Amino acid sequence: MTLGQLLSKRDEFWDTAPAFNGRAEIWQALRAAAECGDTDTAQAIMSAVDVTLPQGNLSVVYDELGNKYDIPAYCLSEPSNLVKTDGDVAPTPSGGGAEHAEPDGAADASPPVLADLKVKLRLSTNQQLEWEGPPTTNVAALKKFIQDKESIAAERQRFLFGGQLLPDSQTLAGAKVPAESVVQIMVRDV
Repeated sequence: MTLGQLLSKRDEFWDTAPAFNGRAEIWQALRAAAECGDTDTAQAIMSAVDVTLPQGNLSVVYDELGNKYDIPAYCLSEPSNLVKTDGDVAPTPSGGGAEHAEPDGAADASPPVLADLKVKLRLSTNQQLEWEGPPTTNVAALKKFIQDKESIAAERQRFLFGGQLLPDSQTLAGAKVPAESVVQIMVRDV
């Protein structure tokens, strides 16, 4: 499974799970906690929605009404045998000799989407940066960009787009960020 396939499978779960049982606001909080990448933030989110974690983790959660929320392991952590595709020397179904160009094109299947993307990065500190690059860029790389430009540590940054918290592994294409969009970055105090 590639990172793109994993993110697609996660999105599919989070988009469909609320339709089966439980309350939508709890599902949203669970997704935010699972994707935040920070234990303290996840605990704060879980405390805010008043849920019980009988196993001490997010795999099984109960709300105050007794509704059970089962979250699969692939939504909580990345597998150790994830297939690398972005510039790595991994075999691709199409073969060929252009290893750096083909994996991205083969994974996305629509070359026009791979044109450079220009977005505004609006920080909660009232700063705004413009970034331009490939849509296959992930949040971790954008955090490094902000760290280099504004000297704000990556650990203090939380990326939000479309009301969703974006994990470090999320790409702009995976988050469906269109050109000329504004991505919000919440900067935590030290």
